[in-house]
Order: sequence, then C-alpha cells, then structure tokens
Amino acid sequence: MDNIKAEKTVGYYNKLSKKYDRGYSAYLKHTHTKLLDRLKIPDSSRVLDVSGGTGVLASEIADRFKVSELVLNDPSEGMLMVARERLADVENITFSQHIAEELHFEPNSFDVLICLNSFHYYTDHQKVAKHFKRLLTPGGTLYLLDWNLEGWFHLPNGIISALSPENINTKSAAETDALLQDFQFKTDQLKRWSFRFWKFYLIKATLR
Repeated sequence: MDNIKAEKTVGYYNKLSKKYDRGYSAYLKHTHTKLLDRLKIPDSSRVLDVSGGTGVLASEIADRFKVSELVLNDPSEGMLMVARERLADVENITFSQHIAEELHFEPNSFDVLICLNSFHYYTDHQKVAKHFKRLLTPGGTLYLLDWNLEGWFHLPNGIISALSPENINTKSAAETDALLQDFQFKTDQLKRWSFRFWKFYLIKATLR
C-alpha cells in the first residue's frame, strides 16, 4: 500500500513538472528564502538534496557554497528532467532517482542533508529518519523544512489530503523533532511560522 501511495505522488509530479515552478512560484520563493537565510554549508561538503524537485534549491546552493559534491535526488523523472536542464552547467552535481524510503547510498556519505517541502509526502517517516541517520557523517547536519500540523492548519491540511492525488502525511514540528531525537539527532534550531494558509517549521539538527 505504501508503494502505491508513493507512486501516486510521483505520478502527480511527473505530470506537473513542466509548470511546477511557475504554478508554485510564491510558495517556492518563500520557503527557499526561509531555508537559505539559515543554511550553512562548510567548504568541501558532500550534500544531498533529498527531494530536490526541479533544482531551484540546488541552483542556489551551487551559487552560494563551495561543495565537493551535490547530489540532487527526486523520485519523479519529470522533475529531474527540468532539474538537469536548469543545472546543465553546474559542476560537481549528480542526480539520482529514489523515493526517500529507499535512498541507495553508502553509509556516512554526506556532511549535509536537506529535506525541503517534501517530508509530508513520505509514507514512512521512521524509515526516512533511519536513512538520514545512516547517510550522514557523525556531526553532520540535517535541514528539514516542512508543513507544521498544529492548530488551525489541521483544517487546510485535511482539505488538501482529501482533494489531492498526492500522499499527505503531515507531522507537527514537535512530532518531527521527537522522531529525529529517537534517531540520535540533536536539535540546534527549531523555527515555526505561518505564511498564507500554511504553517511551517524548520529544524536544523546535528547527528550525534
């Protein structure tokens, strides 16, 4: 059942990929700015953008930071096609196509993991958090920005879940924070805020 849910989400973004950036421009600008304002990547880091979509964030990372390798992963071939075109001139970037529950990389492969606007689509948060722990080097950093299922946001989240073809599996900031602590992450920052009819959180956490 979980694979079927994931496939529906991937299929939706395959269809949406060519108009995604334009259709969600205000949302993307807001969330990317919030993350980039706090994002710090040491020189020569290996970075994984877990669900990198059309490469908007990867393009900013390539411009701002001196990474040794940037891996853009996304399960949607349509989104990856747009990303490959956008990032055709970027050095030290590679692409992969896995769902977040099945990230096929060697242990301790990355110094920084970024999970932006996608955690609420994952079918198994426990499995994803286990991969985050496995893939990060000790002392590595996770940045996770997502919808925050608190207060009045239960209503729009429920409407989106009922009407959307994607799998919606939203957690609160507190629930995500507790989950990451179960997998040996130490929370360095936790920010909450609202934008239009969304509530968001941003967690910066270090693997102990």
